[in-house]
Amino acid sequence: MMSAKLEIYIRWDQISHSADTNLRRAYLGLMRKINDYLQSGSPRESAVRAHAKRMEDMLSKLQVQLGSARPDAPKTNAPDVNETWRWVEALVEEALDQIDADMEKDGCISERTAWQNQQALIAAIISGLYLPPCRVHVLITMMHPRFNGVMKCSDPDCMARTCLGNHLRLDSVETKTTSTWDHFDYNTTKVSNVVVHHKNDR
Repeated sequence: MMSAKLEIYIRWDQISHSADTNLRRAYLGLMRKINDYLQSGSPRESAVRAHAKRMEDMLSKLQVQLGSARPDAPKTNAPDVNETWRWVEALVEEALDQIDADMEKDGCISERTAWQNQQALIAAIISGLYLPPCRVHVLITMMHPRFNGVMKCSDPDCMARTCLGNHLRLDSVETKTTSTWDHFDYNTTKVSNVVVHHKNDR
């Protein structure tokens, strides 16, 4: 039994220096099986059983640690980032043109245009076209301006009763006179993204 245990330690010392995480996990699984086999014939209250249990605890923890530390495999079918940005930019331009058309015709935007702009906005935020990509958690917990101060914070970990949470705030903006922006040459409203709960908020 001792020679078998020694063999396990020698092999693990060799495997532990390998960069192949799959190989480490496979060998850990084999070590657990051998450990169980070696103690199977011993009395229930024996020192061998107690040692085998400690070995099992250690090996199972190692397997969990290897699993959690293992990075996700890179996606091989992801489009080029520049291609993604061009696609999102086209969505944004089309949405803004639709706003201009609706405002010129009716003085307000239609529901279809509102949905179109929301989709373009989410695509721009997630893709990082204009700003660093926003965390999906922030978008999921974002509160509509209509419900600011009316509904409680939507972050599941927030315990503050008066917290507004992650929310959008509407701010009035003066008519633009000098700008390189090709849209919205009329009185409009600025939307501010107020992020209370972010990655390091605790």
